[in-house]
Amino acid sequence: MPFEAAESLGIPSVGISNFTWYTAYQGLIDDIELKTYKNAYQKMTYFFSLAGSQEQWDLGANAYEFFSRELDLQEVDRIKRLVNPNKNKKKIFLGLGMKIGVGSLGQFPI
Repeated sequence: MPFEAAESLGIPSVGISNFTWYTAYQGLIDDIELKTYKNAYQKMTYFFSLAGSQEQWDLGANAYEFFSRELDLQEVDRIKRLVNPNKNKKKIFLGLGMKIGVGSLGQFPI
């Protein structure tokens, strides 16, 4: 929606991501619905492709390697105290992205 709005106002727009909902939904929704996403993303003026991206858009695109937001050490400490107040366990962070099947987590020996 923001790309369509920007185009209708005649202002540039920028997509910044390692994926789009167009590619995320491929094979999951009907092609007619998928085309709506494709048409909207094609209205981006620029696309900044982040690390891990498999996106292919024919427009002004730039690729960027790994990046990370600033680490909030107070939040890290808060979470550590919450999940392991006695400091007697190992902690593992497992980020559940779209490629992780939640149903398969039971297979891990954790």
